[in-house]
Amino acid sequence: MNEIEVFGSAVELVAKVLQSRNKTLIESCSKMLAALLGNHYTLDIFIAAMIELSKVATGSFHWTLEELSTFPTFSVLLQNKNNSEKRQLEFGKICNDAQIFQLNIEFAINILKAHNKNILESCEKLINNTLGADYTAQIFITVLFELSDLDSNTLDWTMQNLYQLEFYEELLSIVTMSVVKKLTEKGFVMGQDFSASFQGQILIKENVKNVFIESTQDPEDKLLFQQILQVA
Repeated sequence: MNEIEVFGSAVELVAKVLQSRNKTLIESCSKMLAALLGNHYTLDIFIAAMIELSKVATGSFHWTLEELSTFPTFSVLLQNKNNSEKRQLEFGKICNDAQIFQLNIEFAINILKAHNKNILESCEKLINNTLGADYTAQIFITVLFELSDLDSNTLDWTMQNLYQLEFYEELLSIVTMSVVKKLTEKGFVMGQDFSASFQGQILIKENVKNVFIESTQDPEDKLLFQQILQVA
């Protein structure tokens, strides 16, 4: 793993987040980075991103100067800048940390709610560089199920835009396999009642789809399955 590549992708992400001027997004980004990379690295990343903004987006740069100190997490970073924390990344140590996973989910949901493709792509790049493609796919699978429970409009936007990301095929394959498993558990037969397309969608008879959706108890599962299942 290349630390320079990780640092560069993190700076790119933070610069885009700051340009959004979305305070919820900025706070969740700083929390995620601090937990993932440490306080010192995160502070360095924000400083580098602000320098970049001063060159390419002066309006966002001045807004950041005025507003950044109001963010709780960034204030903590400034207070801790002189402590003895090492500037060494230890990704292997944190990959199984439930807090890291939850903070990544929170950040990803905030990005998707903002409907910002550029930030979404940079987020995927950073998580891939630090935690790997499988971990990234698991994060977004969890995000899909949470969105289906919390925000159906954002779920619709997400399903229409995730195809641009590198892990899309793996994510769609996992979700599709989950739906196929649920269909077969309910007694439906692949090749007779439904079939899987090359695009990861499941082609299904209309009457079978209606019965399956009605028999699904979880409201969030119903919304997500509606996105995956297509009437043949």
